[in-house]
Parts: sequence; structure tokens; C-alpha cells
Amino acid sequence: AELQVPVSPGETSGMGKHRVGTSALTAAILAPVAVLLLGPIRDLSPPAGPMRLPWPVLAALFAAAVLLRVHIQFRREVHSVNLVELPLVLGLHLVGPAGLIAAQLAGSIPALVLGSRQTGRKLAFNLALSLLEACLASVVFAAVLNGGDPDGTRGLAATFTAVLATDLVSAALVMAAIRLNDGQVARRDVLQALVTGAVAAITTGSLAMVAVVVLRHDRQVAWLLPVVAGTLFLAYRAYASLREQHERLRRLHRFTRVVSRAEQSGTVSATILAQARELLRAERAELILFSDGRPRVRTTLGPDDTLDSGPVSDQAAAAALLARCLAEEGVTLQVATVDHPELREALERRGVVNAMVAPLRDATGPVGTLLVANRLGEVSAFGGQDRTLLQTLAGQAGVALERSRLIDDLRREAAEREHQALHDGLTGLANRALFNERVRQAIAALGPNASLAVLLVDLDRFKEVNDTLGHSTGDLVLRELGARLQRSLPDSHTIARLGGDEFAVLVPAVPDREAALGAARTVRAQLERPLATEELELQVAGSIGIALCPEHGADPGLLLQRADVAMYAAKAAHSGIEVYAADRDQYSPRRLALITGLRSAIERQILTVVYQPKAELADGRVVGMEALLRWHDPDHGPVPPDEFIPIAESTGLIAALSRYVLEVAADQARAWIDQGMSVGMAVNLSVRNLLEPGLVDRIHRLLTKTGMPPGLLTLEITEGAVMTDPAATIAVLRQLSAAGVRLSIDDFGTGYSSLAYLKRLPVHEVKLDKAFVIGMTSDPNDAAIVRSTVELTRNLGLRMVAEGVEDQATWQALGALGCELAQGYHLAPPMPPDQATVWLRRHLEQRTSASALAGSRSPQRDR
Repeated sequence: AELQVPVSPGETSGMGKHRVGTSALTAAILAPVAVLLLGPIRDLSPPAGPMRLPWPVLAALFAAAVLLRVHIQFRREVHSVNLVELPLVLGLHLVGPAGLIAAQLAGSIPALVLGSRQTGRKLAFNLALSLLEACLASVVFAAVLNGGDPDGTRGLAATFTAVLATDLVSAALVMAAIRLNDGQVARRDVLQALVTGAVAAITTGSLAMVAVVVLRHDRQVAWLLPVVAGTLFLAYRAYASLREQHERLRRLHRFTRVVSRAEQSGTVSATILAQARELLRAERAELILFSDGRPRVRTTLGPDDTLDSGPVSDQAAAAALLARCLAEEGVTLQVATVDHPELREALERRGVVNAMVAPLRDATGPVGTLLVANRLGEVSAFGGQDRTLLQTLAGQAGVALERSRLIDDLRREAAEREHQALHDGLTGLANRALFNERVRQAIAALGPNASLAVLLVDLDRFKEVNDTLGHSTGDLVLRELGARLQRSLPDSHTIARLGGDEFAVLVPAVPDREAALGAARTVRAQLERPLATEELELQVAGSIGIALCPEHGADPGLLLQRADVAMYAAKAAHSGIEVYAADRDQYSPRRLALITGLRSAIERQILTVVYQPKAELADGRVVGMEALLRWHDPDHGPVPPDEFIPIAESTGLIAALSRYVLEVAADQARAWIDQGMSVGMAVNLSVRNLLEPGLVDRIHRLLTKTGMPPGLLTLEITEGAVMTDPAATIAVLRQLSAAGVRLSIDDFGTGYSSLAYLKRLPVHEVKLDKAFVIGMTSDPNDAAIVRSTVELTRNLGLRMVAEGVEDQATWQALGALGCELAQGYHLAPPMPPDQATVWLRRHLEQRTSASALAGSRSPQRDR
């Protein structure tokens, strides 16, 4: 066996350590050689027999055996197998120990120096190994033979024992040297080398024994020995070639498999270079990729396994290299003979001595070059099979690079789509889906005593910007505000545009409510900064609602909903910033439950209608009753009208609710008429009732059905109902008035300024809201409002009803101002039908029996 250790222009300091290791191993070999030469070998005698072979002839045979060797590659090293067993056996039988040692040394030196051009540590190691082989073979052969017949069975045993021992020791030392130089040797390669060496040793040893017998007993047929030896050498070469081809196919398969895996991980270029360098036993590998016909990126894997990637600086040289390898479909280069000066200079600058280059192609054509440089092992230069293999690798590499590019494009497109799915297209901020996910993650990361805040921001009067300056300006405003929020808030905050002019901010950690308010003030300050557009400078403000976790909920959707409630509270109060409060939440779970309960109560007709009288202030005579609705929910108990009436209006239940009250009130009025108690009946209607098609006809049919005179029915409407759609509302009111129904403006003074329409409305009375009546005896402002309203209605020819009369003082003060009618707890509270009937009968009886005193007695308060 013989070691071929590569020395390349790019060796690093790490290789210096390997040199020290190989030198130490050489010294370790020479030590036993010296011991054997000075000890056992001195006492060994030459072999007996008539035939003696001159040692110079044996030296020539050793030289031929060293030159005619077969190389087996192990990673960066080469293990050489030769026919050295043939001269070794001949030396044991026909020359003797001293001649054998001298012949092996004399034959190996010129063969290694002149034939293999070895110097330095390689030459020293291989010469030391040759000396050890000769000494060890001589000692083992003599020990086993022990004076026996060299031609007999003992001679055969001694010969093969010496050959195998020498081969095993030599192979072990070569593997040790390879490990010192390369760092590792695969166990499979070691076992295969040992088995191959042992088989070769036995085969060559057998041929050598045949040669010994022929030379001793029948020299006439000795000419056949070179024929057999040549045939055996050719067999070795054929085996080595088959093994090399098998190894290339195995590595090519591995190349395909490894590169395919690398396509998914995005390391295709590095993997291609590493595999090409190893497969072709090169010191370095280089990949140049072209785009639009120009070299763009060079990736290099050097001898120290350092991967370097960057732009191509020597573009002319790279283009020349591609042109040349395209012309020849791959090219082998000896850099010293390259005729293109720029290419030669570029290769020399990168330390390239010899190289192979193949073009890379994809579906569009040539896209680059794959280069391997500086053949390792100093066994041979790159050959035709190597170039064919490189072309195969380049073909697969081109396909792999194209697939990798497609995968990268798909990943990029998927990433873009994911980004688009989670971000707002206009501002680039997070959208609702991503914001909810970030809130969910922040909630999961909260400590036991920690909290977070969700801010909902809605721009004020943003519709005016779009309507006045156009949507392009509106988009500009939204983008600028989004950018401002990103710049002014910490990176830990998540800012999202939920849609339209609505933004949300996640404050992931707040110690208290004041800290959340501080974050909201920062946001509002950014919104209020002037924003310059092409047309003018805009002042955009916003309303902000705050919901805290866990105080107001621990679900992203619930927090946003409650922040939305707080934001609308901020808009209504013109405060700018509000924190969620449950008592202002019209969209709470209680409200949802009440919607369901109210619908069921209307369908089952389990709502209660109560009645509150209204009387003339002058004499206390009751002139009518107002029908008021009451609801006692089984789950929530008594529900005030101020809570369920808005629910009915917003959900569309108000139509069915009003029909129910009208029918019940009309039936009750008819019942009182039948009992001799004819009083008016007032019923409240909402704007939805007034705009409901067929309202006039339905009321006419109801009056006809019950026989109730139209003049006894009063429909009370609010100012807001009139102002929602004045033209349509006034038309309906005129039809009702023409049908004989009386009309009243309810809660006058709390709604819109309807004085411009009041003179056009066909109404008969105005009901002043109790908010002004209750405090009129103690608040001069309220007294002034009541006084002016009384005068206004009198001048318009209308009667006025004062609501909320709670005491005798208020009753008398209203009478003194000239107010006609009053309604309130001082007269009587709202009463169920039976109780109202009893109260009304008693009242009428009292007036009949004491009509003379009716004007001087004040009604008793009945609560």
C-alpha cells in the first residue's frame, strides 16, 4: 500500500497540523525498522538453493510494481494498491533479507521521486513504509519457516503469513495517515480497503510462488510469468475502474438526493458546490449565476469549507468562461495555458491551477457555470470521465436551481399573500384578523396581576374629507395617520386599521387605567397634528374608546366591542377619550337577552298597560288617561321603558309593540265609556310608527271596531319623530287630524329645534318635559323656560300639558302661569286597569257629589 497525500495551493494552517501528525507517524515507523535492522535481521541468512536472483533485478521489479499501481480514493486521500507482493516473495525466496531490503529501497526511491514526483513528507512516509514492509516480511517469513523447506508446505505458510502480515500492517498505517490528514475515515471504506488488500495480497502472492517454483525448476517457461503478471495487473485496473464507476454512481445518486432536500431548505448552491467538490475530488468549487445575460452572483466553496457569496467583479472573465464552456459543452483547463488574459488572471487570483467547467441551464437557456478546481490526491489530472460526470452534475444542478427558484417564488408569493391576508392594503398596518391574533397572544402571555388595553380610534368628520377633497386625499390622510401612529408608539404596540377610518391599538402591558389613558392621549395628540395636503392643511381629530383586560373581558372580540362602545360614548360626550363602562353599554349580553324576551312577550301578549290621568289645573277635572307600557321579564324582573323602548325601536319590534298598546288602550277606553266614564286616551307613537305604511287606515279600522270616538284618542309624538322626515311626518299627521284624532307633541323642549315646523303641525297640545317642570319652583332658569313655553303655546292656540307635577307648589305655580293641564304623581301614579277604573270612578263620584268644592280642593297624591 502507498499513501498519496494532497498538497494544494489553498492549504490552510490546519494542514500544518496534519503534516506534523504524518511526520510523527513516519518517525514511529522508522523506530521499529531500526530495531529490526539492528536486531533479528542481522542474524538471518540468505535462502538456500541453486537459484539466486541479483538484487538489482529485484530492485527493478520493485520499481515497476510501484509505478504500475491501482489507486483507490478515500475522500481527500488516495490508497494505492500495487503488485509489490510479487518482488517481495521473490526476494524472500531468491535474494535474502539484506538484498530484499536494499532492492525495495533502491527500487522505490526512483519510482516515487521520478514516477510519482513525491517529495517531503509523502516521500518520507512511503519510503519508511517500504522499509518496514521489507523488514517485517523477512522477520515473519524466517520465524514461520524456522529452518524448514521453503518449497514445502511450511514454506507456503511462511510466505503467505509474511505477505498478509505486511499488507495488514501497511494498510493500517496508511489508514492512520489518512485519518491524520483528513480527520476521519468511514468504517465501510476501511473494511473494504482491508478486504481488497488481503485478496490482492493472496492473489499476487500465489503468482509469486508460481514464479519461484518456475525459476527454480523450469526456467524455460519463465516467459509466461510477465504475461500472467500483466493479466493480473489489468484485472486490478479493471476492478479499480469498475469500483470507481460504482462509486461515482453512488455519489451521483447521493448528489441528486441531497440536492433535492436542499431545494426545500434554500441551500441549493452550497449543497451543489459541496457535493461537486467531493465527488470530483477537487479542492474548490465555484458557481456563477447569470441574469439577463450578465454574471450576477458568484458562490465559492474553498478548501477550508468556507462558503463565500457575492457579486461578480470580473464580469468579462466570467462571460468568457461561460462562452468557452458553451462552445465545447464543458472544458478542462490548465490555467497556465489559458489564452484569454482576463480569464487567466482571474483564475490565478483565486488560486486555480487546473479546473473543469460545465454550463448550467434551465428552461430558458444557459444561466451560469459550475467549476471545480485543483484535483486532489495528485493522482491524475481531470479526465474525460470527470468532465462527463461534471456535465451530468451541472445538468442536475441547473434543474435543481430552477426548482429552488420556483420554490422561492412560491414561498415569496405565499408570504406576500399571507402578508396581504393579515395587513391592510392601504396603510400596511395589521388588519382585524392579525390584530385579534396579537390580542389573543398578549392575553395568553399576561401575568396574574397584569393587564392590557385595547384602544379603538375613529376619526371625526372623516366623511367630510372624502366628500370634499375626494377619496385619494382621504387615502393619503389614512396612510399618514397610520405612519404617525407607528412612529409615535413603541414597537411592542400593535397598530391596526380595522376598516374605513377606524384604527385599533394594542397596548400589551399597562399597570393601571391611567397608563391606558396616557397611551390614548398620545394617539389623540398625533391625530390632532395638522396634516398638509395639496389642497389645504387639514385638522383631523378622533374619538378613542378603551377596554381593559381582564377588567372588561378576556376575548379579543369582546374587548374590541367594548372599546367600540366606549368610543361612541366619547363621540356622544365630545370628550375625545372614554373608558368602557357597563352602564353605558347598549350592546351588552343583557340587551341581547332582552331582545329575545321582548319579542316573546309581544307574541304571548304578557306586557302590561298602565294608565296615568291628566287633569285641568283650574279645577282638577280629569280629561284623559295616558296608556303606558310596563314589562316584567321572568329573568330580569321589571324592565324600565327607557331601556326596552329603544330596544324595540332599534330591532323593529316597535311596530308590533305600538299596535298592541293601541288595541289594549282602545278596548279599555271603550270599556270605560260603557261604564259611563268617557275620558280621552293618549298613546305614544315613535317615528317608525308614523312612517309605517297604512298607519291611518289601521287606526281608522281600530276605532271602527271598538266604537271609540276619534276625538277621545290622542297620539303623542316626539320632536325627534317629526324632524326625522318632516315632509312625510306632517303629511301623516294631517291625515290623522282630518280623521278626528287629536295630536300632541311629547317631551317638548328636549329634542330638535322644531319651532319652524310647530306652526305647520296639525297638533292640539304640547307636553312640556318633566325635566323643566320638576325644578321650576327652585330653579329660576327652569321657571323661565316653563313661562316662555306656556306663552308660546297660548300664542299658537295650543293647550299645554305639564309632565312631572310632583307637589302642590308646582301645581299652583303652573296654574298661576296659565298652564291648562297637568300630569304627574301629585295627581296619581300610573295604575293597572282595575285600579285605574276604581280611581276614575271615585274621582267622578266625588266631583258629582261635591261639584261646588271641586275648585278649592287639591287632588291627593296617590303613589
